[in-house]
Amino acid sequence: MSYKTPVVANLTLKGIDKKLQDISSHMSALTWLSYAFGLSDRMVEMRDNTDYIFPACYINNTKDPIDVMPSDNYKAFCFWTKDSEGTFDYDKGPARIYYEVSCIFYVNLERVDATANFKETKTKIRQDIMTFFNREVNKGIGVLRMNSIVDDDITEVYEGFSMEQIDNRFKMLPKYAIRIDFELSFIQDCSSSYNTYGVQAVSTTTIDSTLTTIDSTLITIDSE
Repeated sequence: MSYKTPVVANLTLKGIDKKLQDISSHMSALTWLSYAFGLSDRMVEMRDNTDYIFPACYINNTKDPIDVMPSDNYKAFCFWTKDSEGTFDYDKGPARIYYEVSCIFYVNLERVDATANFKETKTKIRQDIMTFFNREVNKGIGVLRMNSIVDDDITEVYEGFSMEQIDNRFKMLPKYAIRIDFELSFIQDCSSSYNTYGVQAVSTTTIDSTLTTIDSTLITIDSE
């Protein structure tokens, strides 16, 4: 596998990592999108005696993570970030966990459509993304609610990362970036065992399957 041809992560994940990877796996509906990564890790390296903070995504267990800062590596890609804190709610039935998450898209408009005006291509891409999240998601992953959208200013889209160390040519047209901020909530995964690396499996009660059904109901109600 070449770094020029990454795929959706082939990893066995749990919790929020799996939820976001599952969403990315549905993004084949966005035909202009080259690569859909899952949840990124926040990495820090020293470059010229300065901290370089960047998001990086794993695609399997044998390759180093891929730096997904603005670049010319791909025509169009997306990845996820999350706040470091998750919160729990026990007041509305089964315990749900809530995260603030964001999906960042970075696109070379010229490579998407070399014949169209950049403004036109940008508005079409923005609408495609909004339509995808309104129609295609909430299928077994929990409740995903859009809170805000940030676009045009690529530095602001990548807020919290070392954009001052990125070449200016990756921050202006025909490059385009957009970030959608969400609240993601889901019922904790109650699998048939815990202590993943242990040798003793512990059976769970029938309540687990009930929780799964309730979560599915919440997804349906929210999407309507």
